[in-house]
Amino acid sequence: MIIPAFVCAVGCAVASTFEQSSSITLNNGVKMPVVGLGTFMAPDDEVAEAVYAAIEAGYRHIDTAFAYHNHRGVGEALKRAIDKGLVERRDIFLVTKLWMTQFRPDLVRPAVEHMLAELEVDYVDQMLLHWP
Repeated sequence: MIIPAFVCAVGCAVASTFEQSSSITLNNGVKMPVVGLGTFMAPDDEVAEAVYAAIEAGYRHIDTAFAYHNHRGVGEALKRAIDKGLVERRDIFLVTKLWMTQFRPDLVRPAVEHMLAELEVDYVDQMLLHWP
């Protein structure tokens, strides 16, 4: 398996031969790539460029969270990659997380709807409960 160093996203040429990372099959039959890009605390403008470059390089698993404050940047990159025909939405395994202040049952749906709007997607592939 060949995985380019993420450092390539900031300027070096990415090899044209990139093997998709292996994936595991979850209990519901969905395949999840075992290698993903984490977006911890990167500002929207930086994360938009990093996520787009990662998708160009072959990454198909993107991890973000409400607490990272960068859903808009991740969404911008996904939309750009989809609009340019690099991927379709179903090609990306998108993970985000509810923060502990959103765990109450009456707060979950509004929080998820807000995250989906910021990410500019209709669904996420995995929603986690985020606890440090």
